[in-house]
Amino acid sequence: MSVVFFHAHPDDESIFTGGTIARLSDAGVRTVVVLATGSDRDGDDALALVRGREARAACDELGASALHLLGYGDAGSGDADQPFHAVDVDEAAARLAGVLRAEGATGSGTGARTFAATWVPTQTGKYTAKITDTG
Repeated sequence: MSVVFFHAHPDDESIFTGGTIARLSDAGVRTVVVLATGSDRDGDDALALVRGREARAACDELGASALHLLGYGDAGSGDADQPFHAVDVDEAAARLAGVLRAEGATGSGTGARTFAATWVPTQTGKYTAKITDTG
């Protein structure tokens, strides 16, 4: 079994779900952290690289099995070439679904399906879940 945690920013994994990640990891559960912002690719914004390294160190400390950085910009930190809040929802959901598939989240022999849930803003300013079938 694997549990995937999806957060917008590096440090959200520690602030909001760090205890759960550590506890599951200690119990032998494979834990995967996916962050929308932050980067570990050469040539990307310096702040995004620092935040990506910090996220990797935090995930190592928490015992997470894997960390995936989607590489979107964080509008509040100046690395906003492609800020996460302005990305097309379908594109972001597809990128997250790709990570889930890479992590083996498929129906395999059990017939179970995996879905990515992404919170998206509505025209009224509230949020709703967009569900994407990852196959």
